Amino acid sequence: MIKKIHFLGILGSGMSSLAIFTQEYGHQITGSDLVNPCNKKLPNWLNPNSYTDSYNQAFIDEADYVVYSSAIGDDHIELQYAKKLNKKILHRSELINIFTAEKKVISIAGTHGKTTTSSIMSWLFEQGNCQPSFIIGGIPANMPSAKFNQGEHLILEADESDGSFLKYKSDICIITNIEPDHLENHNHSIASYLDKFKTFITKTKICIYNIHDQYSNQLIKHIKNTEFHSFGFDSHADFQITHIENKDLIQLITLKLPCGDTTVIKTSLLGKYNAENVVAAWIGGYFQNIDKDNLSKHVEGFKGVNRRCEHIGSIKLNTKSIPIFDDYGHHPTECHSVLSEYRRQNKKIIHIFQPHRYSRLNHFFDEFIHALSLSDILLISDVFSAGEEKLNMKDSHDLVLSIKNLNKQVFYINDNHEIVDIVNQFIDNDSIVLFQGAGNISKIAHECVAIWNQN
Repeated sequence: MIKKIHFLGILGSGMSSLAIFTQEYGHQITGSDLVNPCNKKLPNWLNPNSYTDSYNQAFIDEADYVVYSSAIGDDHIELQYAKKLNKKILHRSELINIFTAEKKVISIAGTHGKTTTSSIMSWLFEQGNCQPSFIIGGIPANMPSAKFNQGEHLILEADESDGSFLKYKSDICIITNIEPDHLENHNHSIASYLDKFKTFITKTKICIYNIHDQYSNQLIKHIKNTEFHSFGFDSHADFQITHIENKDLIQLITLKLPCGDTTVIKTSLLGKYNAENVVAAWIGGYFQNIDKDNLSKHVEGFKGVNRRCEHIGSIKLNTKSIPIFDDYGHHPTECHSVLSEYRRQNKKIIHIFQPHRYSRLNHFFDEFIHALSLSDILLISDVFSAGEEKLNMKDSHDLVLSIKNLNKQVFYINDNHEIVDIVNQFIDNDSIVLFQGAGNISKIAHECVAIWNQN
């Protein structure tokens, strides 16, 4: 039966994917985004007549369900109105749970890499003619972020940040890695955070995990009825990455299987962390009996995910074009992984970084200093608060001063033209320019590209 479903915060990455899926399933959707993130342009799939950036009571009056995410506060005006009308109100994970009932669910969870891994897996299942359904929390470059299809599989990017991945069933899970983050949603307790992962894994039949991840290894010792398969560079891994090699902009990954056979996987995604993401997705396809040679062949066609080291423009310098990248990394491990890859390529890294949330900056302050110090030239903007109050916490000025004490070239910036001027001052033929963060830094990056294009 077709339902009318209203989404609060419909332009957010997770909510937009779920809305696409819901619409393709056959339901009628409306949506609002009272704080349009980074002034997003409306996507093609969203009918302008079904959207408001203010407050439209009629959408809620007519809705059978009102769906919200953890980003929606109790004081949200539409949520309060829906409660007043006694509407059926669902967290996004509860709506997902309704859809999982009729599918074989593969969930990808982890602190880093889950968007890339779930995107690659969805691509491989599509290319393998499995007709998968999928809901991804990002936008892949050459496929949609969500699709409802007739095949038996539903591939989900599972959100551990608020523990909502416990609200739906998963048959198979992939754990890319586990690091403490978003602890404000877990009683500020690492133990509570890990306990949710343990519960999530315990509910699945098969778990594919990164052998190098200390918390994953710690948890699996206490889980009895789940079948485990490891991947990584270690010789003890069930699926061992024995060699990676870069040729121009292609990474070649040699993977040894439990049976002793090997396969070579080509991908345009560079770096050790992406090799792990690719292999995790490859294993998911392998366990669903997609031919290993076809899996390896199809990986090469995957073009990446928006805002994961996405090439968004260039700066002309003499006869050379200096690439500009936009990246979502906002945790010190993510920053370190990306910077290490460019460092390995012997690039001069000009890095524009926007810290995301005061709480994350303070919790990982020393780790950020270590990671960001890999940059050659570092520009740091104000913290993107995401609604948090600063209170007595450290800010971008403190981060700049701490890194400057290490005799690093670091600048506090708050103006696009200032960014352009500083970058122009230091750029040379071996440079790359990296904008990084989870706030409005992507918007700033594109505005700076427009300035460079005018010059």
